[in-house]
Amino acid sequence: MLAAGLLAASVVPAGLDAARLVRAARAPDTRALAAAEAAGLDATVWAEAHTGVEGAARAASLAEDPAAVLACDCVAVLSSYQEDRYRAEPSRWAAHVAGYDALRAAADPLRVVRPSLPLSYRWDLLPAWGLRAVPLTGAAPVVGPTITFLDLRRDA
Repeated sequence: MLAAGLLAASVVPAGLDAARLVRAARAPDTRALAAAEAAGLDATVWAEAHTGVEGAARAASLAEDPAAVLACDCVAVLSSYQEDRYRAEPSRWAAHVAGYDALRAAADPLRVVRPSLPLSYRWDLLPAWGLRAVPLTGAAPVVGPTITFLDLRRDA
């Protein structure tokens, strides 16, 4: 009896987490919403990884070369999943953090696509990082990173 109880205590949470992960995978995603938004822009778009914006002029961390981005005459698309990983270790990634600070100081956001359930960029790897916040019933939350569009067009 004790063994069955221990087995259930270990299997049930894993099963519920698997159900949450399936719900999150099928939920509306900020990256898809941002890709649709970017497709409708009449502008050159530079986007970094984890934005969902395909075919953009750039596809790396835009903070690696902020001077080029600031001169791009474009809409820059940033992902909190990229930015947050650098901001989590500012002493290690000081140049990237300074790059994001420079980009954010240069322009007000044109558009921000936010999840209804903010999760760490590593939310899917460990339940303690936010997966257990995904409800098992009801409407699925919008998931994904916060996507920020910065208008760096000179004539905007």
